[in-house]
This record gives sequence, C-alpha cells and structure tokens, in this order.
Amino acid sequence: NYKNKNIIYTYKISNGKLYITTHTKKKIINNYNLRLSCKCIKCKYHKSKSILIYKNYISKKIYIKKIKIINNYAFKIHFSDNHNTILNNKKINHIHENSYIKL
Repeated sequence: NYKNKNIIYTYKISNGKLYITTHTKKKIINNYNLRLSCKCIKCKYHKSKSILIYKNYISKKIYIKKIKIINNYAFKIHFSDNHNTILNNKKINHIHENSYIKL
C-alpha cells in the first residue's frame, strides 16, 4: 500500500499484470508503457538513439514475471524480456493516472 494526497493505493500482481486499486477505482497498468518508462543506462542509451526503434524493440505482449516491493516506496519489476527495473510509487502512480486499461 502507498498513501498520497489522502488516497491509498493498493498494488497486486496477477497473471503478469499490475493492478492498482484506490477507494474509487481499480485499474490495470499497461505493461508496455510500464516497460517503456525504464530509466536504466541501457534503456536511456537506446532511447537517445531512436525512440521509434526502442519502442519497436519492446514487445507489446510483454508481461511482468515478478515484482518485489522495496521499503514501501518502490518496486523492482522483472519483465518477460528478462529486463528489470526499479520504479518508485510516484512514477507508477503517474503511469496509473495517464496510461491504463480500465477494468
């Protein structure tokens, strides 16, 4: 769970998808957009060369293999393309608000 501006976010992973629930909404995060948000050196390098090539490099069918909570402020996410990244709650909630699949 994560609290921001009096909203409590609850996170759950099921069938390779990240679900976020608040007191009023339940959403599935788009795994492709979550993977695109990686900020590691390798991803930054590929994005700087060509964002179009980078986007085509990542499968739209990507899924989450494993997720680990880090000290209640971030997630280490392992993707099906054997890449992993650490994203904090703020970044995930931004993706949650701007790029999601409604249930």
